[in-house]
Amino acid sequence: MSIATVRARLASLQESITGINKAYVQLPKGMLNSVDMPLFMNFVRNSENDDTILGSGTARITRTYLMWLMVKPVAEGEQGEGESLVEPFIQNVSQFFISRPTLGNLLGVEYAHLVSDSGPKKMVWPGTPSNPVGIFWGVEFRLDVVEVQHVDYVDYL
Repeated sequence: MSIATVRARLASLQESITGINKAYVQLPKGMLNSVDMPLFMNFVRNSENDDTILGSGTARITRTYLMWLMVKPVAEGEQGEGESLVEPFIQNVSQFFISRPTLGNLLGVEYAHLVSDSGPKKMVWPGTPSNPVGIFWGVEFRLDVVEVQHVDYVDYL
């Protein structure tokens, strides 16, 4: 399994969550369009390798993914509106991923653990025409994906 496969599955699952308009497999180039919001972006982060061999040349690798949900430009709407729009997504997205511990039976995924969420916060990305500074209301979810991967062993003399 590859990072690209997990990112594609994350985006596919995210787009199936009620209220989500878009989920990027790869990070968008340039500005975000507020008409696409709420939208997800997925960042690949660190991994931890368990060198305990599981048998037949396989090993366990845990990689962290940050799932950013951007809901609304800070510059738009009334005071408190952006934050209040983020809050329902926190519970919905959390329950969605907790109930899919293998990311929808993705081959090679032993389990996916939703570690945390940031709560509503201001997030920065290159701006939009209506929000040139690029500050958005959103939430960051941290997901650890534990994969079982094939490992080729080579002995050097």
